[in-house]
Amino acid sequence: MRVVRESSSQPLTIDTRRNQLGAGGEGTVYSVGGGLVAKIYKEPQSRREKILAMLANPPADSSTPDHDSIAWPLDALLESAPPGRFVGYLMKRVENAGGFREVAHFLDRVQKRPHFTNYELHVVALNIASAFSALHKKGYVVGDVNDRNILVTELGLATLLDTDSFQVPKQGRGGCFRCAVKTPEFTPPELQKVNPRTVDRRVEHDLFGLGVLIFQLLMQGNHPFNGSDDNGWSIPTRIEKGNFPFGRKQRPISPPPQAPPLSVLDDELGKLFVRCFDDGAGNPDARPTAAEWRRSLDHARQQLATCKANDHHRYPPGGACPWCRIRRDFSLGNGQGLDYFPDAASAQIPLAKPARGKVLGGSGQTVSGTFTSRRSLRRPPPLVPPVAPWSGSSSSSSGSTSTSTAGTGVTAPTGTGSTSSTGSITPTLGQLAWKGLGALASAYLNNLVAGSSHGQNSAVQDDIGAGVWELQRMTPVPPLTPGPLLLGTQVNLLGNGTFTGSGLLLQMYVQTTCQLSGQWEYNAYSNRLKFAVMVNGYPAVYNEELRILSGSSGQFQLRASDGSDWALRRQF
Repeated sequence: MRVVRESSSQPLTIDTRRNQLGAGGEGTVYSVGGGLVAKIYKEPQSRREKILAMLANPPADSSTPDHDSIAWPLDALLESAPPGRFVGYLMKRVENAGGFREVAHFLDRVQKRPHFTNYELHVVALNIASAFSALHKKGYVVGDVNDRNILVTELGLATLLDTDSFQVPKQGRGGCFRCAVKTPEFTPPELQKVNPRTVDRRVEHDLFGLGVLIFQLLMQGNHPFNGSDDNGWSIPTRIEKGNFPFGRKQRPISPPPQAPPLSVLDDELGKLFVRCFDDGAGNPDARPTAAEWRRSLDHARQQLATCKANDHHRYPPGGACPWCRIRRDFSLGNGQGLDYFPDAASAQIPLAKPARGKVLGGSGQTVSGTFTSRRSLRRPPPLVPPVAPWSGSSSSSSGSTSTSTAGTGVTAPTGTGSTSSTGSITPTLGQLAWKGLGALASAYLNNLVAGSSHGQNSAVQDDIGAGVWELQRMTPVPPLTPGPLLLGTQVNLLGNGTFTGSGLLLQMYVQTTCQLSGQWEYNAYSNRLKFAVMVNGYPAVYNEELRILSGSSGQFQLRASDGSDWALRRQF
């Protein structure tokens, strides 16, 4: 494919077979060299005016020099042949960065960013707030705030992605190009039941999602509406009801036992969270602005004290180290305490390379730090899943096994070994654990396959299809859960009814990865998904159904057979 830059008529050649980086419902992203990428739309003319408006009025975040905190369009791309119609846009490629979860979520961070202390988390939060502030000054609204569209470098620099989905003002004629999607876990209560295509977003709507991101960074990956309750409410329901369990309203939702309290934070930051989620539940204007977050985070990170017992423990001055207290008071049941910031000697995994200078948004300062591993402890042994029987009848033969369940239309993968069952079977603990694993894997398989069909009552929209999907567990993991438990997964769903992918597995309090594969089938009339899955090449054979509760535009809420809720989101 040959295109030209609109500003200079410079020709660019795109190798669509070799240089594809990702594809979605709107278009495909390709590498074009020189640190640039091109997004080519499937229906470009409907996007042209919005991209031109963005190019005419770019935001300016000067807090992080020599780093683009917002992946903004650089130039429009046109067909190289006459009439030279608009086809997409050019932007910078984000290099050497990982996802937001690698930093915010405790298990991910300990494995992938073990040198990040509470100081670095404040830096990341500060830089994200700085990017939001720059957008809001120009009248832009992110709209679909979520943790998937943020990348973070080893220096704590953050970049906001998917900027062409932002709400963009129409230049000179009023109105805006709306953001047509939302992520319920980051959506304020007043918009929970509102179709995003029908409303103009406001800055205060963004400020709720920004508060969620900052909370997750500073509170070890906990969502501000995580907690324990007897109602079975999902996170969006809790948001809608305004039950912020870390604040004043701790009933009927109470904070998760393993989560740190707000007292681990600087007093001013704790007050901002209360304003955002307690006061802001009924009064959106009470939510702190991005500039307020930036100022408070910058002040708080400068005041952090270093623990004498563990220099990875950084905390607000004026009291004892709260991270040492949590490690002392919260036992993992294996002779160790829960340490959110383990030092080199007690780290459970090999440590990464030393961190370089960290660039601080809003301060213009660069500080340097080093982190050296004194030893690397061994990872836990690989998990070998047991073979769990399908419910109902099954057949077996020595050497290899192929199991099916009458009336389901789902066939289990073939593997070595043998299984047999007659009547009811009492499952082992391992079998129950792997049934839960399969439930998580199945939630990623919310797609149509050959032979399935839409029913008129189906809640699933036509934009569900083969592709790459991400599933994230939304029901909090019970405290002191050693696993195995799948926390999330990404799978590539194929139109022939098979899938491959990888999952994040909690095992003995440590996150590891596992490989998933198998077969899947979706019944659009009942909104139920049946699947058979293999984990690390071993068949975890059982019948499992996953119920789709609601969703559209590539984002869905699902419920597994164990009652846990999951968020399913299209990636490509």
